[in-house]
Parts: sequence; structure tokens; C-alpha cells
Amino acid sequence: MELNEVVRRIFGQHWRLIVCFIALGIAAPALLHLGDAPSYTASARGVLDTRDPESRAEAAAIVDTARAIATSPGPVRRALSAADVSGRDPVEVAKHHVSVRGLGSSGVFQLSISDRDPQAAAAIANALAAQVIRARLAASQGQTQKVLADLGQEIGDLNARITYLDARIDSLDERLSGASGVESAELRADRASAIQLSRSLVQQRGALEVQQNGVLSSESVRPKATIISRAGPPTAADSSRFFADVVLGALLGLILGVGVAGIIETFRPTLVGGDALAREFRAPLLGTLKNEPDEWEALHDETGIGMRLRLAAEAAALLKVSLIPIGPQVNVGPLAEWLEAASSEDVSELVVPEPELAEPVEAIPGRPWRLAIGAHAGSPAHPPVRVRPFDVQNASASLNNGTPGGLVLVLPATVKKGELMDAGHLLTVSRLPLLGLITYPRRRRVRGPRGA
Repeated sequence: MELNEVVRRIFGQHWRLIVCFIALGIAAPALLHLGDAPSYTASARGVLDTRDPESRAEAAAIVDTARAIATSPGPVRRALSAADVSGRDPVEVAKHHVSVRGLGSSGVFQLSISDRDPQAAAAIANALAAQVIRARLAASQGQTQKVLADLGQEIGDLNARITYLDARIDSLDERLSGASGVESAELRADRASAIQLSRSLVQQRGALEVQQNGVLSSESVRPKATIISRAGPPTAADSSRFFADVVLGALLGLILGVGVAGIIETFRPTLVGGDALAREFRAPLLGTLKNEPDEWEALHDETGIGMRLRLAAEAAALLKVSLIPIGPQVNVGPLAEWLEAASSEDVSELVVPEPELAEPVEAIPGRPWRLAIGAHAGSPAHPPVRVRPFDVQNASASLNNGTPGGLVLVLPATVKKGELMDAGHLLTVSRLPLLGLITYPRRRRVRGPRGA
């Protein structure tokens, strides 16, 4: 099947359906944006207390951390309270009005807030950025502060014990100055034990102070989480997504419409054009009328069909042709008479009366045409080809008495394949040869009474 035929079948036959889907695709986003109010976006920039990233993956991890904090309802609620902004749902703001993105491969993040009030958008952005910094510091520095507090408490306890031992050593020294004998020996032993314990405690305190200095040193070289750039009130409203959504809706409607039309054509295929019909019946296309066969306009300038019909009949050695209308019920009687006359006489001598004539001139009873003055009386005689509408009795008589005859299908240029089943069965049953097809444009109109 050619691409041209596919396009004619889908777009030519189902363009109304496709237009309806496109209209629905445009109407849906238009209705969604019907009550949209202008929105303003304010942005603040900040950094977390992390080392500079060495790859985009590390930078993305930093931004993800900031995004996870900024889109949590708790920080958003506290930011709204700090900005003194009311009438906003923290969950709704966190879900639809907060965005965080990274700036390249750096560790800087940009936090944006969209709101209907530009002043409120800037205030919420600054307050939420501060909440992100505060939450990050509470998470990252909480353990450090606990370690420093524990070390300070242990060092304080050691200092108290060392001070107590120093005072005891001084007391033992005073008592040794006036003691003698056994008492002096006991005091010296107590003094030596106190000095040894004091030295041990001093060593422990030194180790704890080294640990404390290490924690303080590592904390001092750690980057500081801060807000680099505070948000200012935006001066222009955000661009609307109305046109983008409408275009996407139209494209989606087009895709759905074409898909539905393709499904319809799969289950109820349509044959479009005389060439497709000729291939379907494996018969030649004798011609295409300009109008339906029971309209006077169809008989104008179509004498070539009669000559091709005569050639087809002579090639098959037939003297009788029956016209079979397929699809809509149309009267092929006038067309049969015209084709018989056109195939039997010189086409230059046939005149079709204008349709507005009430009583056309009739040279032969029942034929609304006449021979023009100056007809070629000496034209060579040809065996006449009888053209009649198909009749079951005539077809049966032709088969019984051996009168040669053939069939010509008269059908719309656009027809459902299911409508051709009866024609196929008729051709099989009649056993008459199919000489060709004559097509005509199918009109979508309500037919009134003839002659009205």
C-alpha cells in the first residue's frame, strides 16, 4: 500500500474525527489555565558546609541535600512563619512552589520560590534559604558539638582531680617537715603515690586536649554554610505555559486522532480513489464522473468513458453491457443511455441539453439528447453495444440464450470495503465478465425528490 493511499484513507476519510481530537487536546489545557493568576519567582543562592565538589556527581549530591531540606513541610512552615506570610499551605508550597537547582559543577545551589505576590516570594525565599542552612548545620555540626562537650567535661573532671592531688601533695610536704621515723616513711609513700597519680592524670588531660584541638582544627577548616545572595522582589511575572500546553495538547490530539482513525481503518478499511478500486477488483478504470450518475452534470464532458467502454466491449467480443450500482442507491438509467449513445455515435455529434430545460429535444424516445445538425451520415457502421442497468432476468436470459454480455460497476470513488462484498458475490454468481469500473464523487448531502 502506497503512502499516498494511507494518507488519503486516514486523513481524507477521518479528518472530522482528527479535528475533534485536536480540538479536545486544545480545549483541555485551555480550561486548566482558565483561572491562572500571574506568578512571580524569587531566587536566593547559598552554599552548604561541604568541601568543594570534584565532579558533577558530587555537586548533584550537594544540591539533592539542599532540595531534600527545602521541600520538607517543616522547614517550609517555619519559613512562612519567619517571613510573616499567611494564607499558604506549607505542603502545597513545598510540593509545587519550591525548586532547587545547582549552578554547574559548583557547590552553590539556587533556591526559587514562586508566589502570586512578588514581595512574599522574596521573603519566603530568604527565610527558607536560612532554614536550609540552619537545618544543615544542625545535622552536620550536632555530633561535633557533642564531642567537644564530652571532651570538655572529661578535661574539667581531670583538672579537678589534679588540683585535689596537688593540694594533697602540698599537705603531705608540710606534715613531712615535722614527722620522723615510721610516720615519715608512710607520709613519703603517700606523697609518691599522689605524685604518680597526678602525673598520670596530667598525661590523660594532655591526650584529651590533643583530641579537642584536633576537632577544633578540623571544624575551623570546614567550609561555612551561608547565604551568598539574598532574593529580591521580582519585577516581572513568570511566563505562562498556556501556549506550550496548548501546542502539546494539539499534538497529543493529533496523535490520538490519527491512532483512532488507523484503528477504524484496520477493522473497517476504506478504498479511496479509482486506482485503489481497480486494484481491488483487478479490472480497468473506465473513467470518473464529475457528479453522481443520476445528476445531469455527470453527463457533460464524459464521452471518453463511452469510447473506453466500447473498446473494452469490443476487446472482449461483447455486445451487451450491464451497469451495476455499488454502495448508494442511485439511478444508472440515464448514464446507461448516454454511454450507449456515446459508444455508438461520433462523440462530436452528441449534444446534452442544459439541465434547466423543461422539455429537452428527444431524437429517440426516452433519450434526452439529439444528433447535431450536420451529422456524418456516411460514418462507418459499428455493431451497437447495448448498455443497460443490471437486471437479474436479463442476466439470466443472456446466459441461457448465449448473448454475450459483460458487467461494469458504477460506484463511489470512496467506499468501505465491506460494501463491496455483495458485488463480489454477484460477480461470482453471475459468471459474467467484469469489463471495468466507473467511479463518481461521493457527496455528503441529503437527497431530495428528483425534479424538486
